Amino acid sequence: GTRLCGAFVGEHLIEIKNGTLDGELDYAEDVVIEDLTLVNWNQVNKGIYASVVSRATLSNLYLDKFPVNGIHIEDSWVTTISKVTAIGQGSETENCAFDLFGTSCNLSNCYAFNWKNGYKLNLFYSTASACASDHIGSESNYGVVYDLKGYNTGLLNCGAEQCYGTLVRASERGCNVNGMSAMTHYIDKDHPLFCNYEGDKVSDSFTVNDVSVVFANFTSLNGEKIYSWKSHNSNRTDISVNRIALYQNNQSFDSRKLNVYEYRTELIGSLANLNFKNNDFLNNKHGHLETLTQFDKVKYFRVRNGSHISFRLYNANPDDFTPYN
Repeated sequence: GTRLCGAFVGEHLIEIKNGTLDGELDYAEDVVIEDLTLVNWNQVNKGIYASVVSRATLSNLYLDKFPVNGIHIEDSWVTTISKVTAIGQGSETENCAFDLFGTSCNLSNCYAFNWKNGYKLNLFYSTASACASDHIGSESNYGVVYDLKGYNTGLLNCGAEQCYGTLVRASERGCNVNGMSAMTHYIDKDHPLFCNYEGDKVSDSFTVNDVSVVFANFTSLNGEKIYSWKSHNSNRTDISVNRIALYQNNQSFDSRKLNVYEYRTELIGSLANLNFKNNDFLNNKHGHLETLTQFDKVKYFRVRNGSHISFRLYNANPDDFTPYN
């Protein structure tokens, strides 16, 4: 129940660091910060900062009015961050609620509100579960809600409301999204809903499952993209998209579900390196709807009228001319 109000000008309100005088350890260990409200009344940029920390627990925290970061950790391992609310000062500058780097991190029940970017997770073999973001980005400054920069990082049952920009961006291998809901979401031609790259960094394995998105003003006439995929320079890019429900909330209830021909997908690079599964495409030549194996039991393909998709089906064995039914 302690309430701390910053009464000084500095970079961090709380800094986690090694407190030994002899400098035997260059990182902090076994740090617990919990049950605090941190309100930035002055010119402090970040709520909690750590250069290097191990086995830290940050729990039940309320961070308010910080302009750059709520929590910024440059390197960590075996870290738990739970029930943390981080409220920013708007999306006009480049800021992020949770800017984290490390391994074996467990992020749960956290909330980002009023930032340009929600979660910048440069984490390895880590999970963010039951986290939420509201009012990320703005009409004049789109951002990224969940940014997965480390490999084998997963989002489990997370969500977002009233956000502008990319919902999930992955730029390393083994990124997974399972169960996500976004309400009143905005995208534009430069900020797709999902993408697997940031600059030259490309995720060569990205899975998206069970996602529901309600758009605020999706028209498909202004170049908005649901997906923007890029092939990896050296490895095969494996992208799996399953069970995506997309809706428009400025239409009547009966007609607000988007049709397949309204989806826009951008494919960048060599399509031969891409493996798409269970996806819908619009106006993209030679896109693979699904890569089949000898173990798949395929009875039919379903294509909705107006989707402009053509198929070329063949068996892996060139001597087998048995067609698919």
